Amino acid sequence: MAGLAAPTTATAAPPAGTAPAPTVEERRLDGEVPGEILRRSGFAAVTPAFARKLGRADSYGE
Repeated sequence: MAGLAAPTTATAAPPAGTAPAPTVEERRLDGEVPGEILRRSGFAAVTPAFARKLGRADSYGE
């Protein structure tokens, strides 16, 4: 079935240690409304501990 594969393009990998740019969804999280929802839900108190644990996770299972 020649000719059915989409052509590939080479892209340079970002330098090691460089975080990718945030997605549109990630940028929206810094807005006023998501912050208010987080505060009112009671999850704001656990956010710092969750972020630390997430940063230390080495696998999907963690």
